[in-house]
This record gives sequence, structure tokens and C-alpha cells, in this order.
Amino acid sequence: ASPIVFVGYGLKVAATEKLPAYDSYKDLDVTGKWVFALEDIPEDVSSELRAHYNTYSRSQHKATVAKNLGAQGLVLIQNPMLKGSDLSKVKF
Repeated sequence: ASPIVFVGYGLKVAATEKLPAYDSYKDLDVTGKWVFALEDIPEDVSSELRAHYNTYSRSQHKATVAKNLGAQGLVLIQNPMLKGSDLSKVKF
């Protein structure tokens, strides 16, 4: 049994000259833990950010990020019921 941690969308996006960084893992220690992340990207972003985030939203990329941060494994959550809801209320 290993602890789990919810990391939102599981994105680690580098900043560009025009766009800010986005880090779902900020202030989280996932070493040795199972990471739970939502598939896709946040819905409430501009089309410019959506295009930029798409590069980092593939499941293979999310798995690589989790692994590089020391996670035990990754579980991607696909749930249309979560879209538009307050994710702070999601409990694991």
C-alpha cells in the first residue's frame, strides 16, 4: 500500500516569453506515492493557453513527469462529471 496524492491535471508547463508556467505539482511531494491526475487540461483557459498546454497534456507526458518526480505510479481520471466542478472538494 502506498499513499496517493491528487495533482489536478498533472501538468508541468514551462513558461514562455508570453505565457506563464503552470505546475500542478507545486508544493507537492509525490515521491513513492501514487499520483491521481485528471485527463485533459483546464477548461477555463484562453485558446492560446489551451494550445500551449496541449503539448503537455498527453498521458505519456504526464506519466513521464510523475515518474521523474519519483511517483510510484499514475492513475488518470476521466470523469465528465468533474468538468466545471469545484475540484477542491474531491477527496481520495
